[in-house]
Amino acid sequence: MSNQDMARPGLPRNFTPSPADVDSLINRAGTHELGVDFLKTGSLDAVAAMFEVHAFVVDAARVKIDGVSGDVGRGGSAMPGVEAVRTGKGLEIKA
Repeated sequence: MSNQDMARPGLPRNFTPSPADVDSLINRAGTHELGVDFLKTGSLDAVAAMFEVHAFVVDAARVKIDGVSGDVGRGGSAMPGVEAVRTGKGLEIKA
């Protein structure tokens, strides 16, 4: 499922970003004038809008970069009702 598909209503609430989407975002942020710092610390919605990705992709990229996202390291998430869980298959984000 592409990031653009997520904007359409009626899609499943559970969305797990693909590793390729996460890596692409990190690479794009690395070459962007605002850089990876913006990806890591910018407002979740602003980063998602800037790079035209779903907020879950931003959250997953932050986890990959730092190991925490928003409040994930403190037992929460950058988005209310969303939990990022590391599994044997990678990162899974549950709503």
